[in-house]
Amino acid sequence: MVKFVACGKLFGLVDDEQRVVAPFVFDSVEPFVGGYGVGSINWFGDYLYDESGKLALGQPFEKITRNGFSQEEDSACNRDAHYVIRHKNETCVLGRGLEVLVPWGEYNIESGPSEGIWMIRDSCCRYGFAGMGRVISPCMFDNACSFSNGYAAVKCRDGKWGMIDARGELVIPAIYDGIDYTCSEGVVGASKDGLAGFLDLSGHVIIPFAFKSVDVFRHGTASVVTTGGISREIDHSGRFVDVVNEWEIPEALCSKCIDPAKAREIADRRKKQRQWFNGLEGREFSTLREVEVGYLVHYMAPYTGAGSESIPKDVVFTLRSKMRNDAWYCDIKGDSIVESVCQKERAKANQRPRLARRFAGISFFLTEGQLADGDFMEVVSRG
Repeated sequence: MVKFVACGKLFGLVDDEQRVVAPFVFDSVEPFVGGYGVGSINWFGDYLYDESGKLALGQPFEKITRNGFSQEEDSACNRDAHYVIRHKNETCVLGRGLEVLVPWGEYNIESGPSEGIWMIRDSCCRYGFAGMGRVISPCMFDNACSFSNGYAAVKCRDGKWGMIDARGELVIPAIYDGIDYTCSEGVVGASKDGLAGFLDLSGHVIIPFAFKSVDVFRHGTASVVTTGGISREIDHSGRFVDVVNEWEIPEALCSKCIDPAKAREIADRRKKQRQWFNGLEGREFSTLREVEVGYLVHYMAPYTGAGSESIPKDVVFTLRSKMRNDAWYCDIKGDSIVESVCQKERAKANQRPRLARRFAGISFFLTEGQLADGDFMEVVSRG
């Protein structure tokens, strides 16, 4: 195995027997992580070496950028770790094992990966998508959003928005003034002629365009704002689940509104659930299955961050203090999960000069929806 060694202001490659494998000509280096290291010569290019000291890609390139790799030697890289390689106005993306994720092309990498797909942008500021070793959609959109739940919102040349799938096919036609960046629970919000509603993933209108604005569906309901400026909740059929007064109901949905008695019943049930949720301080809950749990990332001011982690079954959380009206900060029994996430976030911070050495820790949180929807079971003390 080889490693980079400094000699004065320059670096070279030296093996275990202290033999020089590559001369001391590099102005800067990135240590070996995931089997490869990078040596850079100013005004000439970047070299990618494997652990035997061989030139991994056969030639230098103008720029090799590593993403998802820690700056510390012999440390792990995350599952989305990759190399962005730039040379002669073309770009490609290689995976950890140097497999092709985005083929060579005259475009820049705008963002990604999101669900294994990168957003690309050409010299005319048009957007497309690439991943899985191919160009999924050429640079033909005026604007675009990253993939979420298998779909991405795109804006076509006439200023209208639609949605494509991971094959690059337009599944929702580009005829809308706006469309949500993500689909949730099989539907996506959209707006047209000043009103908003919901579409299914075939492009059919399933909830009429009768609102001022709409939010994504969560746990079977979505927040909407009526044309009168009133915030309400609807279910997947478009029925209001928290409305009592008829005058608050848009005319296009009057026939779908539930009766006032049912609305009051739902309101009472929610009130009881909220009282239960507000009294959970100090109580313990265990995961019943693998669950995605959110966390906040703490840096020294003014930086903040957030993320999520997949938590296995039978992990115990203790609710510590209120994070907001619908979530609790919590502690996890056992340090392995917290330490694993801290290492991941510390590695991300080390890739950004302004965040390096500013990482201060993480805080997990559980939401009301997670605790009420059967993902967790309260741990009952037998003492």
